[in-house]
Formats: sequence, structure tokens, C-alpha cells
Amino acid sequence: MVENQDLLQSVLRDPEQDEPRERYASWCAGQEETATKARADFIRIQIALAKTGRLTSPEAYLELRARERRLLTSYRDAWGELVRGRVRSYDFNRGFVELIAISATEFLERGKELAAVAPIAHVDITSLGDDSKEFFRSPLLEPLRSLSVSNCSFGDSDVQALSDSRYLKELRWLDLGYNHVGMEGAHALARHTRDNLLRLRFVRFFGNPIDPTERFAHDNGRIVDRWLPPDGVKLEAQYGPLQWLRISGDLIEDVFPNRFPFSIRT
Repeated sequence: MVENQDLLQSVLRDPEQDEPRERYASWCAGQEETATKARADFIRIQIALAKTGRLTSPEAYLELRARERRLLTSYRDAWGELVRGRVRSYDFNRGFVELIAISATEFLERGKELAAVAPIAHVDITSLGDDSKEFFRSPLLEPLRSLSVSNCSFGDSDVQALSDSRYLKELRWLDLGYNHVGMEGAHALARHTRDNLLRLRFVRFFGNPIDPTERFAHDNGRIVDRWLPPDGVKLEAQYGPLQWLRISGDLIEDVFPNRFPFSIRT
């Protein structure tokens, strides 16, 4: 597929802003190639989706999702051409590949070349390898807003390596699900919440030996009561308020928030 390198670089330089993406969409709309022209609608639809709540505006949300699916069915491979074959899988946000699934070893090998062609801000690590310290010492992690290490045999020492990293200051969303993380790992996160993990606001612990995050009761999708379990109370007693222990909103969809819109909130 044809790419406008100047406009792409503008998106890469300022990935959280919609304006460079909208300029790219305007350029796409003026092209003759079918896939490129269709991408104008795709970018605009995904920008609109980022601002539309699934529960608060259900009709608009479902219509946008249907249009998005139809376009992806026809053009996903063409639009993902620059990353396809370099990653295990990929997904789009606001019209561009932002999420990739990749092993830690492959990310260290290919992260620089991937960052040159797509605004990668969200990574699912499929396997960690033998040395998590090497992975978390890499400056390639600096652009990340969300990270999943779910089901990667991740333990307390790995959480310590993550927490010690100087390159995750922009991380907002972290999935540790289905691993071997205990209270030692939770303490490591809490200790670094005010230095290395300044922006961290959501951590998923489900499937680990401990889960100190907020519990809740709900009625028709709206949270009507919430409380910290004893492990969460202990963490806040020692470290003060920890935003990543708390549910970020008042709806069921906020319990496990969509990493894309969640990660660009200030």
C-alpha cells in the first residue's frame, strides 16, 4: 500500500494527538488506490470510536464497530504491510498499528525498525525468555503506554525488574494476569509508583496467587459499591494511595479498561 512518509513521520512524532492522523486521512482520501482511499474512512472511524462509550452511546458505538469490521475484513493485510511478518499479531488504534504481540527477544531485535514504521505504544509479550532484566533495561520500552506479560511465567523477580526499569515512565496499563506474582511483586510495584512508574493507573493481577485490587458490586453495568481486599489495604497503609489498585470509573467496562483510550488519558 502507498504510504506518505512525511505525514507518517508526523504521526510518529506526536502519536497521542489526533490531528496528524486526521491529516493523513485527508491525504488518503485523495489517492486513487482503493486500499489507501478506504483507509481515510478507517482512520476517521477509529478516531471516533476512541471517543464513543460502548455503554454510554451504544447505538453509535455498534454502528462504528460494524463499519470498522467491514473495512478490516477487506484491507487489514494491506494496512498492516509494514509490520506483517515481523510480529506475531498486530492491531490498529486510531487508524494505525499501535498494538503488537511479540516475544521479548524479538522485540529487542526488531523494536527499532518497528518504531520507524508504526506508532507502537502497546505490546503483548508472548514469551519473556531467560533474562527479564535485559528486556526491562532496554530504552525501546520508552514509548509504551500499555504492556501485557499475561501467562508468561512472570514472577516476583520479574516484577522487580519491571519496577526497576527507567524506561517505563509513560506506562499506564499493565496486565500481569495468570502468572506467579505474590505480595513481594506487589510491593515492588508500590515502591516504584512515585519514581519509575509515575503514570501507572491500572494493573491486572487476576490469575496470580494474590490480587490486591479493588472489589466491587454492580447493578445493570454500573458499579454501586467498591472496597479493597486486605492485601490492598496493607499496601496503601504502607505506601499511601495507589491508583492502580482502584477501578478507574463507575461502569463494568472500567474494571478491565480498554488499553487504547485509557492510555491517552492525562
